[in-house]
Amino acid sequence: MEQLTVRWHGHACFSLTCRDFTVVLDPYEDHYVPGFPPLRLTGDLVLCSHQHNDHNAAEIVTLRTGRPNPFRITKIPTFHDPEGGRLRGENTIHLLEVGKLRVAHFGDLGCPLSPAQKAELQGLDAAMVPVGLTRFREGLEQLRPFTKAEAEALLNAIAPFQEQCRRELGTTFAFPSDEFFCIAGQVIPPESWYEDFPQIENGVGLLRRFECELEEAERFEVPDGPAPARRYLIPTGVSAAPHLMRMAERFAPPGVSARVLPVANHFFGETVTVTGLLTGGDVLAALTPDKVADADELLLCSVMLRHEGDLFLDDMHIDDFRRRAPLPLHVTGCDGQAFYDALRGRFDD
Repeated sequence: MEQLTVRWHGHACFSLTCRDFTVVLDPYEDHYVPGFPPLRLTGDLVLCSHQHNDHNAAEIVTLRTGRPNPFRITKIPTFHDPEGGRLRGENTIHLLEVGKLRVAHFGDLGCPLSPAQKAELQGLDAAMVPVGLTRFREGLEQLRPFTKAEAEALLNAIAPFQEQCRRELGTTFAFPSDEFFCIAGQVIPPESWYEDFPQIENGVGLLRRFECELEEAERFEVPDGPAPARRYLIPTGVSAAPHLMRMAERFAPPGVSARVLPVANHFFGETVTVTGLLTGGDVLAALTPDKVADADELLLCSVMLRHEGDLFLDDMHIDDFRRRAPLPLHVTGCDGQAFYDALRGRFDD
């Protein structure tokens, strides 16, 4: 049987290699996907499911020439939305076959498959399928978030497998995302549990590393007098809010109060709870008079903005946000040191 290597590079980008021939699927543009580093890949062919910047950055792939392509490739036309592409355009499913192996990359599929398409995709050995709990799921299979009991059951179910991997492979291998610990109401594991944070770009261990960075900042702090007395309001995603509040209370200096404001995501849907997918419009909507009444300034994490630091995901410019915000604003870095400094009135903006 043919040997096929499948590698995930972040977001929807994968590479498939067989007989030294590599196909790269859906590479993303630099700094376009929050939390993922720039890609620099080498391959023999690039396939893009659609022309959105987080799926079509063919220019980041260095192409080789002269190698025979062992794959049979079928392109299955679909749509990015349930309205025939009217909302978000077209999408292509790529079916790659080599020997008896059949693998499909679904891109950003957003519509139901026809009976003929379902038949063509039967018997896959592997499938790369987008799964999202946004509000844009009209006409698709029903999905819901994990419950507390289900999150606890998942963590318990994978524990024996993790132990087996540590015993036989020397690594935990399977790391659940921070969200499962948040939903289950469990303590985030210690730093050593995450080894060298192999999936940090996908947010796995992000809360633990953030707290470790705060502890390191505190350990190396050189006292330079009391921090200015301020009352900060910190908008953040719903899932991280309890943890950020705990850290703010722990690391805020005397005379400084920091209150965390969980912001519901109405742009993508309230099932999306991460800070990096909040929009300027949703944050402004959350800053009601009662929420800002006892605050002097806003602290806004830069993860809400694109790499250039100017636009939210709803294309609101940061200058427009400042004009409309009811309080003065500081944009802070998304690491523990930056948060530690911000609580002491030390800003780069």
